[in-house]
Amino acid sequence: MRHGLNNDLGFSPVEGAENIHSVDEGFHEIHVEADLETCEERDPKGFYKNARADEIADLTGVSAPYEAPDDAQLVVDTGNYSVEECVQFVTEYIQQNFALDKIQAWA
Repeated sequence: MRHGLNNDLGFSPVEGAENIHSVDEGFHEIHVEADLETCEERDPKGFYKNARADEIADLTGVSAPYEAPDDAQLVVDTGNYSVEECVQFVTEYIQQNFALDKIQAWA
C-alpha cells in the first residue's frame, strides 16, 4: 500500500490509520512481530537509521508509539524465524485463505 495508493503518506499515527483505512473490504491483519533490534538489522531503506538521526519524524517504534494488534489473523514472529521462513508462513496463509483467482486480479 505504501508504494502504490498511499505513497504520499508519512509515518504519523494519523497517516498510519489512513493507510489501513484505505483497505477495508477483504482485509486480513497479519502482525509481523519484530523487536526494534530486528527491525533495525533488516532495514534495507535505512528508515530506522534516518529516524535515529531525526531525519524522519514519527517512525513507529522509534519516535512514535507502537501498539500490537489485538486480534490479528496471523502473527509472524520475525525474531525467532528467518526471513525465508516468515515469507513461507505468509504465503501458506494466503494460499489457505484466499482464492487464487482473486489474488491474480489484484496483481
